[in-house]
Amino acid sequence: MKTQFYKTVKWLEPFFQKAKGLVPLHKVHIVKGFVIPLGKIECIDGQMTKYEGGKIVITLRTHNQIQRANQNGTNTSYIHKRRMICDILLTFAHELAHLKEWEHTPEHWELECKIIRRFISELKRRDIKDVTTRRIVEYREESK
Repeated sequence: MKTQFYKTVKWLEPFFQKAKGLVPLHKVHIVKGFVIPLGKIECIDGQMTKYEGGKIVITLRTHNQIQRANQNGTNTSYIHKRRMICDILLTFAHELAHLKEWEHTPEHWELECKIIRRFISELKRRDIKDVTTRRIVEYREESK
């Protein structure tokens, strides 16, 4: 079964493949992104959901909410702003580590670190030095 990546997180596919051998990737059915509706409280960065039949869906938050005030400071509004690549990759590594180590134990954190090291090697291979960027244009063009 090939894992399906939604358009907003398609750029994560090569990073997903880097975790091969560390965690059972064949269990992941879908990787998708989500945006919290404006004005709602941001409480999670990512989530793994297990369905009957063993299918697993990983959901990652792709945008933050930024509160803006107008010029005189009386009214505020919210806008969405993309999350940084590094934040999404850290969340993705954390969720992937749950495939093998469900509880937050030292083994879970150790596995997460191994996955992050592999993500770093993929960033180096692609010569991406600025992981604080919010645009992921290079990856989207590659995935077409």
